[in-house]
Amino acid sequence: MRAAGGALWRRLPAQDCTPDASLQRQQARFAWQSLPGGVRKTEFMKSFLKLLLLAPVAVVIIAFAIGNRHSVKVVADPTAMVFAPLHVEAPLYLVVLVSLMVGTIVGGVAAWMKQGKYRKAARTARADSKKLEAETERLRSQVSTLAATENNITAAYTSRPAA
Repeated sequence: MRAAGGALWRRLPAQDCTPDASLQRQQARFAWQSLPGGVRKTEFMKSFLKLLLLAPVAVVIIAFAIGNRHSVKVVADPTAMVFAPLHVEAPLYLVVLVSLMVGTIVGGVAAWMKQGKYRKAARTARADSKKLEAETERLRSQVSTLAATENNITAAYTSRPAA
C-alpha cells in the first residue's frame, strides 16, 4: 500500500499489551541473543567489529614501521645543533608511535580533568536522589499508617450503636 506521500508502508499486527505478553516478548528477545556457552550475540558483534576496524589500522602501522626503519636523532635542546648532550637515536617509526601514544595519554588526562565538574554534579544528583527516595518511602509508610488509623477510627464509630 502507498501512503499519501507515496512511501510504501505496511500495517503491523497489533501487539498484546498485557504484562504477561510484555514479559514473554522480553524473554524471547534475550533468548535469541544468547549463544551456546553464555556468550551474547551483541558482545560477539562488538568484538567482531572491533577486530574488523583494528585489523586495517594494525596493517597500516606495521607497513609504516617497515618503511621507516632508519634511525633519526631526537634532540631535546634545539639550540645545541652541533653538540647535543641530550639526544636519542631511535628508528623513525618508534619516535612517531611513542609521540602518538604520549599525545593520546595527555589528551585523555586533560579530558578527564575537564569533565570533573560533571562527574561531581552526577555524584551530587545521585546522593540527592537516594535521599529523596528514602524520604518518599518514609512518607508512604506514614500515609499507610495514617490510613490504617483512619480506618480503625471509622470502623469504631460505625460499629457503635446509635444512642
